[in-house]
Amino acid sequence: MNKTIWIVVGIVILIAFGLYFYMAGSGSPAEIPGTVGSTPTSLNQLAALGTPQKCTFADGAADVRSEGVVYVSGGSVRADFASAEGTNTATQGHMIQSGGEVYTWVDGMTQGYRIAASQAGSATGTAQALNPDKSVDYRCEPWSPDASAFTPPANISFVSMADIQSQIRIPVDVPLGQ
Repeated sequence: MNKTIWIVVGIVILIAFGLYFYMAGSGSPAEIPGTVGSTPTSLNQLAALGTPQKCTFADGAADVRSEGVVYVSGGSVRADFASAEGTNTATQGHMIQSGGEVYTWVDGMTQGYRIAASQAGSATGTAQALNPDKSVDYRCEPWSPDASAFTPPANISFVSMADIQSQIRIPVDVPLGQ
C-alpha cells in the first residue's frame, strides 16, 4: 500500500480516536449552533454540539494538507475529505461514525475498515493531518439531516480492524527498527 493511502488511513483513525473521546464525554461544546461563519473549533467540539451541522474545513500540518466536509447529527458524524502529501495528488477519504461503529474507506478501493467506536481510542495512526482535538477553522451552517449520509456504502466491503489486529503477530526475537 502506498504512503498516501496509509496517511489517509491514519487520518481516518485519528478521526475515530476523536469520536471515541467525544462518545466518552470529553470536550466542551463549541458555541456555534445555528450560525454561519468560520469558527476555530475541534472536531470533538463539533460532534458535541448536538445540533445538525454541515461544516467545511481546510487545514495543513507540515507537508500534509486536508480539506473536506463534516456532517454532524444526533451522535452520528460523517467526514468526506481530501488529503495530500507534498505535491502528490489528493486522496479522497471518508469516515462514518454511527450506531457504535466507525467505518472508513478511500475512493478507488473496494475495501474499507470498521472498528467499534468503543475501541477507536486504542487505535493509533502516524499522520497528524486531521487531529480531532486541534482547533481548525470550520465554516458551519445548519443542516437538515439525511439518514443516508450516515449509512456505509453497500459497494464497499468493510473489514473489522479487530480481525486484522488479531492476525498481526510480531515475533518476540525479531529486533524492531533495524
